[in-house]
Amino acid sequence: MNNCKPGFFFLIWISLFFFVGGCIFPAFWTEEYSREAGNEYVENQEDISPDVLGGNVVVSPQKPVKGGLARVEISPFPYPPLALELKNEDYNGSVSEFYWNGKEINVLLGVSYHNEAAVYDLKLQIEFMGHRRMVLPLELEVEEGNYPRQEFSVPPSVTAGWDAERIKREREKLEETRQVNTRELIVEDYFIWPVENWEEEGYVSSEYGAERVINHGEPRRHDGIDIAIEGGTPVVAPSCGKVVLAEELLAPGKTVVIDHGLGITSSYLHLSEIKAEAGETISQGEKIGEVGKTGFSTGNHLHWSVHVKDTPVNPELFLEDRGEEILGPFLGER
Repeated sequence: MNNCKPGFFFLIWISLFFFVGGCIFPAFWTEEYSREAGNEYVENQEDISPDVLGGNVVVSPQKPVKGGLARVEISPFPYPPLALELKNEDYNGSVSEFYWNGKEINVLLGVSYHNEAAVYDLKLQIEFMGHRRMVLPLELEVEEGNYPRQEFSVPPSVTAGWDAERIKREREKLEETRQVNTRELIVEDYFIWPVENWEEEGYVSSEYGAERVINHGEPRRHDGIDIAIEGGTPVVAPSCGKVVLAEELLAPGKTVVIDHGLGITSSYLHLSEIKAEAGETISQGEKIGEVGKTGFSTGNHLHWSVHVKDTPVNPELFLEDRGEEILGPFLGER
């Protein structure tokens, strides 16, 4: 009889384990998670008050200009975030992927030049720890930018025989390329100018944000900086990253696009030669092409633009003498 007792009690414990497990574990999975189309989990979110964590939200600069850039710091935040979204239908602009250093969250907020100068009531929705969610209110005051107006003509010969459908397809391809969502920060330092010695040998022929009227058409904002300089001048990567596009397009001409992580991309248009390949990792200062006048261009120049997701922002804000309060915290602990 004594030899049978351990086995008897063991059977009782096994039976209890499967009975309890059969009641609790399925309930956990069905109550906490459910499957939806697209194989994504739909979670029964537990809303967390900003009074518990993340209650300190700092925007730098406090009043960004139209077409500018702002850094948003959320602290304290000791839990690793899973997703962050910007909620507001009236605001033109994109939020970068989040950067979490174990104590706080930092994101970049692109401020489109299509915004009105006004105060916007934004919301940042953060998901973390599996099924917890927090919605942080963010009041953002956008100020008017000081951008020049330019009027010039382009001869019909430049666009003779161009295919409007191809231009549309390539524009969509560029927009899709800029939607990379690399969550890691690839950047290791402040940006440098993509054309060395441009101040001595060239000049900025069209500023970022300029209102441009071409051939008496509708005014359009310039989404980058045009650097006029001798054809064949080397073009270098302003920061390290991964080349996501390197090919000749119709209007942009020979083009290179670099992914710098966190949804930040930079683009280089109208090159005479491309010296980079899609998929390769590029270092700061490494040659990626040469200045040219391919595509929609009447003279040798480099068009340089930087996007936060699909929002073009002023590239100069990533330079060391302009972007310390914006880019600095992303680099401080690297």
